[in-house]
Amino acid sequence: GIPAEPLFRLARDLLEEALQSDVKNFEANHPTIARCQSNLAVVYKDLGEYEKARDLLEEALQSAEENYEANHPAIAVSQSILGLVYSDLGENEKARDLLEEALQSDLDNFNANHPNIAVRQSNLAGVYRNLGEYEKARGLLEEALQSDLENFEANHPAITRCQSNLAVV
Repeated sequence: GIPAEPLFRLARDLLEEALQSDVKNFEANHPTIARCQSNLAVVYKDLGEYEKARDLLEEALQSAEENYEANHPAIAVSQSILGLVYSDLGENEKARDLLEEALQSDLDNFNANHPNIAVRQSNLAGVYRNLGEYEKARGLLEEALQSDLENFEANHPAITRCQSNLAVV
């Protein structure tokens, strides 16, 4: 297959064009712009361009907060991705705060076994690990693993990823 980095650069170029088009065609805080900003930010994150990713995600989160009610799942998605970027930048306290908010929002919006919750728990656990809060990390990962075991088949990547994260903690 094609190496990942050229694909990420191609995705970046396409998403930058799409964002320019969206900015021309929609009002400043339109959800379509925020969605494109988030997608582009994920590619910047994958390319290691964390500051660019952070800036776009902060704008996308602000837009989501202006466009949706307080506990809307779109806000949790923006908080979660931005939290991961903050973690990449070593800003673990900011990451923790956003990831805790995203997890709480998902707990309010979905049933306790929803796969989104396990993802949020795993992401937050990684930040707790970075902060040296190993018991909190372990507890979240144990909950996430139990959820993944109930939601997926035995060899699903979500299960093995959670088991690996738990072993590290």
